[in-house]
Amino acid sequence: MHRGVTAYQGDMLEFMRAFPAGFFDRVICSRTLEELQDPTAIIAEALRVGRALAVGFVNHGFWKNRLAALMHGRKPKNAVYTTEWFESRPANPASISDFEYFCVAKNLRIARRSHLRGDWKTPCAFAPNLFAGYALYELTK
Repeated sequence: MHRGVTAYQGDMLEFMRAFPAGFFDRVICSRTLEELQDPTAIIAEALRVGRALAVGFVNHGFWKNRLAALMHGRKPKNAVYTTEWFESRPANPASISDFEYFCVAKNLRIARRSHLRGDWKTPCAFAPNLFAGYALYELTK
């Protein structure tokens, strides 16, 4: 704990199961979505122990990722993903469209969303699945 913020690194599901419902104001999953073996279980548990869940992920539908795969037929290698596929993760790359479909299919309420261009700073309002490099969502019950 530093400056009043508690952080945990480890098995998320096991950790969250130790807390009663509504224990946290917010659970944050920043760049973890693509690493999860069972995103549905983690998100459900996070919404059980937290009043809100913030999810941030790299948009694999971003045009530069699509172009790299099209031109080279390989996993994109860039400033975000600097290693070869066999030396790295993600295991579950998702696009904005994938995530929004997931939310509909699992009856998850999207309270807020923000899509950022490839610089991860500038808001992206037009065609975010194609032009946003990063996506942020707030989910609530």
